[in-house]
Amino acid sequence: MGLLLIIMSVLSIDMVVNNVLLTKRCHQLEMRLRGDEYERWRNDD
Repeated sequence: MGLLLIIMSVLSIDMVVNNVLLTKRCHQLEMRLRGDEYERWRNDD
């Protein structure tokens, strides 16, 4: 029973860490895309 709890806790921690890293990565990509759109919009003038 103790081993099962350890495995479950490790998996849940791993899922949280992956989720945080994925969120950061998505935010960076979104900022890059928004920056490109802003540059394009500014250069149209």
